[in-house]
Amino acid sequence: MSGKDAAEALCSLALFAGLKGVKLRTLAHQAMMMRVPRGSVIFEQGELPTAQLFLIEGTVHLLGRIGDGPEVLIDAVVPPDPLLPASVLEDEPYLMRARAVQDCRLLLLPASSLRAVIAAEPTMALGFLSCLAQQFRRMTRQVKCLKLGTTTERLASYLLALANAQGT
Repeated sequence: MSGKDAAEALCSLALFAGLKGVKLRTLAHQAMMMRVPRGSVIFEQGELPTAQLFLIEGTVHLLGRIGDGPEVLIDAVVPPDPLLPASVLEDEPYLMRARAVQDCRLLLLPASSLRAVIAAEPTMALGFLSCLAQQFRRMTRQVKCLKLGTTTERLASYLLALANAQGT
């Protein structure tokens, strides 16, 4: 994938709409596009992120496991969401594994460069706060459904979410 493709993908993301000039050009120059085949592991639970990944095309499952227990689907990421931005922003290991459910296109931005731009640009900081808030609310809804819903309600919620994700 060309650097031009990466720059175009970066500029198409709402999170970067307020970023202009040298900072945008610098990030765009450092950005890379990556194609990931269906079934590929994108990163492992416990791995330290070196780049922020943005899903441009496809679907990614976030999977978690405790110890030697079974791996469980925690969330499904769809474009144009970033994959686990909290880990990147905090420079902490991923809490989940990411696997491509379909062929995917990812935009990669070096983590240290992204953190520097966010620290210097209030609009970027607010954009990432909004993104984190949306992801937090989605996870909170899931936890509430698991803790408070009956089996029938949880199944109905899952089927509705699946239908919405597939656009049906």
